[in-house]
Amino acid sequence: MANNLLIATVGGSPEPVIASLLNWKPKKIIFIVSKDSEASVTAIIERVNSNESNFTIELHDKEHLMVEDPQNMEKCLENLVGLETKSADWNNTGEDYETIIDFTGGTKCMSASLVLFAQNWNCNFSYVGGLQRSKDSIGVVLDGKEQIIHNPNPWIYLGYQELEKIGSLFNAGYFQSASSLLSDSIVKSHRKHRKNQLVSLRYLCNALGAWDAFDHKLANEEFKNFFDRQNDFISIYDTNRWKELQPKLQKIYDWTNSFSKNEISRPLLSDLYMNGNRRQKESRFIDAVGRYYRCTEALAQYVLSERFKIKNTGKVDINLIPPEMTLTPDEDGFVKLALQESYKFLLLKNDRLGTVFKELKMAGRESILDIRNRCFLAHGFEIIRKETSEDFQSKLLKLLQSENIDPEKVIPTIPNLIFNENHHAIAQRF
Repeated sequence: MANNLLIATVGGSPEPVIASLLNWKPKKIIFIVSKDSEASVTAIIERVNSNESNFTIELHDKEHLMVEDPQNMEKCLENLVGLETKSADWNNTGEDYETIIDFTGGTKCMSASLVLFAQNWNCNFSYVGGLQRSKDSIGVVLDGKEQIIHNPNPWIYLGYQELEKIGSLFNAGYFQSASSLLSDSIVKSHRKHRKNQLVSLRYLCNALGAWDAFDHKLANEEFKNFFDRQNDFISIYDTNRWKELQPKLQKIYDWTNSFSKNEISRPLLSDLYMNGNRRQKESRFIDAVGRYYRCTEALAQYVLSERFKIKNTGKVDINLIPPEMTLTPDEDGFVKLALQESYKFLLLKNDRLGTVFKELKMAGRESILDIRNRCFLAHGFEIIRKETSEDFQSKLLKLLQSENIDPEKVIPTIPNLIFNENHHAIAQRF
């Protein structure tokens, strides 16, 4: 038999607690009492010890936890603080150590507070019902007719335990972390229907995580898996809300499906910009600036390809380079156009993008680009602050808009999932 820690609420009637004690035979007991019910514990111990079973309370640890006001749920919850540590320590003692939560006795506030407080614990919930009751079966359980009803914590068993954490991670853009938590919940959940629901949500997290990591091919595959399992998702979501969410997810699916591998396009430039924008909202400024830098470089490469047929800036024929650019070719007569050289080329060719780049003072030392080059993830140790990231964002947006690219108008919006008290998701926009 397992080594049980029994945490039980105590009311005026000792019989339910006695039945629970004799059933679970705990090694340790925590009685949750009020001033009015504390005296019942003495009677409970005497009755258990005089029982013909081999179980006696004196041989085991026991303690009282007093609630100040058994009719005040807030006070009850305050008084229960510390129980979670005792339960966790007990469970960690060994594989056969378990916590049992018996919420039969005490006031409704005491019982409700204990269940609410223990909702995320690794425990069993126990309730003493009865085969026969007084008052035509609607009164109290008759002595000797008690029945122990118990279940694993449903928040774990049904996969609800992590749902709110998953929602928070999802909303913060940590899709892969949400997916990892879902994987744990799927393993813990024992109902096939519930597993299927959680698997569908994991496909969604994987799809958005892949998109956020620029793995558009994987995003498409995971989106397809998600839409194939959408009925499982709808069953934990809501049909009417799904009608609002589905078009938004379909737009992201269509968006990621539009990219060509290793080819810069207007949608990809928008994708890069908005990816940086998401990092900026998370206050990950160095990551945001890294994406803005790449987008600035890719924009020049896109224009060089579209208007000057230069598709490889790492290998440009020296004969195509304006003489004002003093670049030294390699032995095959090719030069490399890095970011600054690309924009200088456009400026000398009187291209509008080169002109805007100059007007924004993005060339030369102390430009926003040079600050990025001195940061930790480039060639120096400079810290990227919020104002630097926002300045870069503003300048890059003007560069993009000079080419009639407005990412904020074309990029699909990632929906926001909130799990309410019924554990249905609500779709909202950022």
